[in-house]
Amino acid sequence: MADAGVGALPVVHGEEVLGLVTDRDLVVRAMAHGLPPADGGEGHVRRPNGC
Repeated sequence: MADAGVGALPVVHGEEVLGLVTDRDLVVRAMAHGLPPADGGEGHVRRPNGC
């Protein structure tokens, strides 16, 4: 995200957009709850349909 200069990325499976993960999601929902940054915790923090 930092390399691309963005604060949100779509979560996709094939051509279907499943949701959205933001930099805030990563900080608040993952790291603040003890998931290590390298854990690949995006499956735990994304919001279904971007909501």
